[in-house]
Amino acid sequence: MVANSALPYRPEIDGLRAVAVLAVVFYHAGLGPFSGGFAGVDVFFVISGYLICSLVLADLDSGRFSFLGFWERRARRIFPALVVMTLVSFALGLILLFPGDLARLGSSMAGVATFLSNFIFARHSGGYFDVASEFKPLMHTWSLAVEEQFYLIFPPLVFALWKWARRAILPLFALLLVTSLALAQWLVPASPDSAFFYTHLRAWELLAGVVIAIALRHHANRPAGWVSDMGAAAGLLLIFGTFFLLDNTAPFPAMIGVPVVLGAALVIVCADRGSLIGKILSWKPLVGIGLISYSLYLWHHPIFAYGRHLYIADPHGLLMPLLVLLSFPVAWLSWRYIEAPFRDRSRFGRLSIAIMSAAALGTILAAGVGVYFAGGLPQRFSPEVLSQLNVMEKPPTTTDHCKLVNATGAEMRAMVEDCYREGSTIYLVGDSHAEEIYLTLREAAEREGITLITMVRHACPPIFNVWHRQKPKECIELRQTAKALIEQYPAPLVLSSRWRMFATGKPFDNGDGGREMGPVLPMLSEDGPVVDPVGEMESSIVRWSEIAPSLVVIDQIPEAGWLVPRVLARRKQFGIEASPPLSTSYDLYKRENGDLIAMFDRLGKQDGIAVINTAPMVCSNQTGRCLNERGGTAYYYDDDHPSVTYSRMIVGEVMATPAIQSVVSNARAERP
Repeated sequence: MVANSALPYRPEIDGLRAVAVLAVVFYHAGLGPFSGGFAGVDVFFVISGYLICSLVLADLDSGRFSFLGFWERRARRIFPALVVMTLVSFALGLILLFPGDLARLGSSMAGVATFLSNFIFARHSGGYFDVASEFKPLMHTWSLAVEEQFYLIFPPLVFALWKWARRAILPLFALLLVTSLALAQWLVPASPDSAFFYTHLRAWELLAGVVIAIALRHHANRPAGWVSDMGAAAGLLLIFGTFFLLDNTAPFPAMIGVPVVLGAALVIVCADRGSLIGKILSWKPLVGIGLISYSLYLWHHPIFAYGRHLYIADPHGLLMPLLVLLSFPVAWLSWRYIEAPFRDRSRFGRLSIAIMSAAALGTILAAGVGVYFAGGLPQRFSPEVLSQLNVMEKPPTTTDHCKLVNATGAEMRAMVEDCYREGSTIYLVGDSHAEEIYLTLREAAEREGITLITMVRHACPPIFNVWHRQKPKECIELRQTAKALIEQYPAPLVLSSRWRMFATGKPFDNGDGGREMGPVLPMLSEDGPVVDPVGEMESSIVRWSEIAPSLVVIDQIPEAGWLVPRVLARRKQFGIEASPPLSTSYDLYKRENGDLIAMFDRLGKQDGIAVINTAPMVCSNQTGRCLNERGGTAYYYDDDHPSVTYSRMIVGEVMATPAIQSVVSNARAERP
């Protein structure tokens, strides 16, 4: 931070900033033990609330406060580097991003220009921990939107209280803090993305800093001596404990975020130049990183995202450490030649800042909206490249009133009651893997005069008594409703799921450079993480076989690990002729899925259960490889879901099972 005349400069806070930004950078890079490094943003929120409130109170006490002055200071601090980073990201996007990605970047740019990024990402993504977030250059701007929204409301509120109810300032802001935290805790189980992104549910972290500032300025003295040392040490321990022990499966940011926020508060209150922790945090290299922390936060994410776009997967080996190192000189240049000059009032007056900010944000908004509605400018690429990318798009389908995705129990019941035809119906139940085979299964069923009833919920495996951490109620509702309906309206059932992900909770690494990005997602039950997930799967599949007249289970398909259509499109784009075809290790598939393979072998021997073995369709014992494509035709539409081509292979085996053939015979007999 640049020292302000109203406040003494505290280098230890810049040191704390360094700790926070390094945790975020290493977390996004996937390096080191910082599984909870994303909580560095929460440390930033506390620091921001403390410093901004301290400045406002100092200006109010001295009679210098003005709203224009406050927002001018925010504009000088935030806009210049943000604008340049966004425009550079846009320029790189025009060169590197595929149409869908560029269109999404345009949406993100509109969020940056209007400071509504958090709402856009909450509404149009799978959340901060979604796989796709690693490919979004501007994903990190959600936190800036939270701050700016907070600081639109904070100055008028604190001004009104200071003028007319000064004694109520501290208790009121403390009450707001508790209210925001309680709301976040309430919403985390039902709507984790909202709790993560929305300002009113993040406000308690900023308000923690505000309450500290008010208390220290008007109500209390900072501790000294051993109390100061112990408090600061405890605070740092809480911060690092969160960084090391928390991970993205935690219901964040509610009560589980209290330790890191409390830790930041303790360091701010207790650490000073005379304390041991204060001296550590005032170490010049840390302070230096703290000074460039805003620019480092801004630039590291687009650097990582574009590295991943070029590499198609998660850069491994030395590449990611090199991208981390690249972020530091870029951040220093941004701080030295963009941030610092625009904070100098002698170089840029208030009117200049206002005009340049409005023009720059207007340009970003216009450019973002333009490329969004232009579909990401697909004309930048050849038809051959676009044909590969089309695999990633969902095939257009006619309206199917017998298919529901992410529906309520009442909607599913109404659908089944309308669609069910005794003797000529089959069910498809599962997660997104079931949805990916839906279209080809429906086509095959229609050819035979069969009705396909589909009940799917993303990230909800058809396993009783367990659920995805973000969707406990939805997963339970899918299974219980499907169970009741199949019992009432019996018909053969097809189950499909990404079994390995739910058995291990881990993203897939193919060992050849294709490493899936995304959170660890262990299956949960009422008692916490499931101890024996494969056992739960097996007992659930047996239970489904007792519910349905007959059961067809599609086993775990071989996963790719890299985004297959993107790899093929990049090869076409750069004229790379690849031989042999893109593939992954068959031995790795067998090792990773050993318990599941044994489970499906056991299940396949039981009466009433047919297991579809998907690996032999694309894998060869002779070569030891599993093909991800053949002749440029992708077998996957991303890194794990089957494309239409692969789905047709699977559906062919499904339709050939005795259970489905009996329905085919019934349907044929009903034909006139």
